[in-house]
Amino acid sequence: MPPSHERLSQLLAQCLSFGRSQVTPPLPGGRMIQLDGRGETFVREIPGPADSVPIVLLHGWGMTADVNYVDVYEPLSATHRVIAPDIRMHGRGPRDRGFTVTDAADDVIALLDMLDIERAIICGFSMGGVIAADIVTRHPARVAGTVVAASAACYRNRWRDRLIFAGLNALQPLLTVGIDPPPGPLVLAGARGRTDTAMQRQRWMLGELMRNRLSDIVSVSGHAQNVDLRPRLAAGTKRPSEYLLLNRDRVCHPQMQQELADLLGAHTTTLDLDHDVVVADPAQYAQLVVAAVGRLDAQLESARTVSA
Repeated sequence: MPPSHERLSQLLAQCLSFGRSQVTPPLPGGRMIQLDGRGETFVREIPGPADSVPIVLLHGWGMTADVNYVDVYEPLSATHRVIAPDIRMHGRGPRDRGFTVTDAADDVIALLDMLDIERAIICGFSMGGVIAADIVTRHPARVAGTVVAASAACYRNRWRDRLIFAGLNALQPLLTVGIDPPPGPLVLAGARGRTDTAMQRQRWMLGELMRNRLSDIVSVSGHAQNVDLRPRLAAGTKRPSEYLLLNRDRVCHPQMQQELADLLGAHTTTLDLDHDVVVADPAQYAQLVVAAVGRLDAQLESARTVSA
């Protein structure tokens, strides 16, 4: 009899944590929300100041909202109402129609509609940043500003990325015969320099990441390799933006990040970090996101002062 999802998570966590005791981080309340004919998704909601602009947190490819933002929720809720959904084909997100960036972006707009939110700050990491950029181009009136990290407007211009996509495409025959393992262990095993806190959360992180299957990752990559937001971003409306550029990123090349930052017209903060900072040092990542949101708030306040 094969091991259960929970037992497999425990075994893998023991292998990756080198015997450290395991803890589950505290999490805010969440619920499943129907997205008006678009399926349903799990959403974390944390109240903030009544007069604050709500902020939507969009996680990266292969992650979940909790893995990406577990340490962001509480400090950010001191200044903003926080909404964090699992995006399409991830975690407890919609899986009814596959994945496109446009669909994922429209899921966010549907969520704002369901929550009666007119405008929000959109914060996205990696694929979440691509979705944020798409929202800016097609729904600028719904965007107060953006905070984007480790993302690109186009992923098909570098030979290494084309090889990665080709490798993922080559896995399709495995899926056809029902071989569909969770990729979560590889995400954690590839993270370098993990802090003690990160190591102590291995069991919990694996449990979250094992909500995703290889078929989910292949579905997203099959679309992502063809995305090119550059023409629309160049021609579209600019919104106030902060960009966290990770100059040691092994997943999204710094030049690709800089291109998106320029297209967004973002204020850019360059950091000596890799793409895996989210799982390797979640506390540091949280500090960076909260600080970037603070800088964006200053931009928004300055714009209000000028227009008054």
